[in-house]
Amino acid sequence: YTFHTNSHGFSCDMVENWEMVLADGSVVNANSKENADLWKAQKGGSGNLGFVTRIDQQTVKGTQLWGGFTSYELSERDNVFNAYIDFVEKTEENSPDQTIVALYYDNTGFSIRSILTNNQGVSNAPAFDGFLALSNISSTVTSGPLSEIIGQFTGPTPLGLYANWFTGTASNTLDALTIIDDLHHKYATMMQAAAPNSNFSTLVELQPVTNSMVDNSNKRGGNILGLERVVKDGPVLMWLVSLTVDTKENQKLILPIAQEFVAAINKAEKKAGHFIDWVYLNYAWQDEKPYSFYGNENTKLLHTVSKKYDQNGVFQKLRQTGFKL
Repeated sequence: YTFHTNSHGFSCDMVENWEMVLADGSVVNANSKENADLWKAQKGGSGNLGFVTRIDQQTVKGTQLWGGFTSYELSERDNVFNAYIDFVEKTEENSPDQTIVALYYDNTGFSIRSILTNNQGVSNAPAFDGFLALSNISSTVTSGPLSEIIGQFTGPTPLGLYANWFTGTASNTLDALTIIDDLHHKYATMMQAAAPNSNFSTLVELQPVTNSMVDNSNKRGGNILGLERVVKDGPVLMWLVSLTVDTKENQKLILPIAQEFVAAINKAEKKAGHFIDWVYLNYAWQDEKPYSFYGNENTKLLHTVSKKYDQNGVFQKLRQTGFKL
């Protein structure tokens, strides 16, 4: 999931060839003409099929990016949410524009911001009119080379901290977003009460999954994520809950509350009729079982390819990390 996902699909969709070491030690190439079943299955198959030792990937044209963070008063929440929903619903095919809304909590309190980007470096594109019309506290939005802009969006978790990610999917509605934010305020406050001296933070990212993303995936040979059924009635909301904790002791106190938070989101979204049964593997917690949401056809392909290229189940038996089939 990148700034180019609306215009090009997911990162795995841009892979022209995987060089892989199989369970028997042989080295193969997997692409649209050679081992094509392995090529497609690896686009979402994670570490179940072999060791990837080389990736040949399509590049995107251009080196410019317009983007940055814009922070708002909490009282602007509904206006920010409505701007987000309107943006997502009106996303054009192959759009270079992308937006994420981020809800944050740390020892300074709660905050809300948008992350707006145009992957062609175009400033203030009309798609962002709803956001640009809102008053804000601060903004880092600017145009420039990718190498200069991208740094403000990324960065490793500092050594010594505990990082915990959870995810889910819901309908692209104001009510679905409001449910998540209201629960975030409730459970972040509970976390603070449980470990008052902890230097922890919570980040909830609200990210769109659009028809353009899925269409671009299929143009490039498809993947096994199973998103076609998810967006058949229009774009949806993918949410990410990220909890970062400072010490092992505080992790033990706060993590269970975060898990309650995630369960509460799914329960409330189901009750309101907004829940969608799909989990993004890259964001998933260890018990979320993302493969179970890929659909029967894709799951069957995964198992078939696994048995074909790993007849003895080496990657199912010996691999210690990741999601297994």
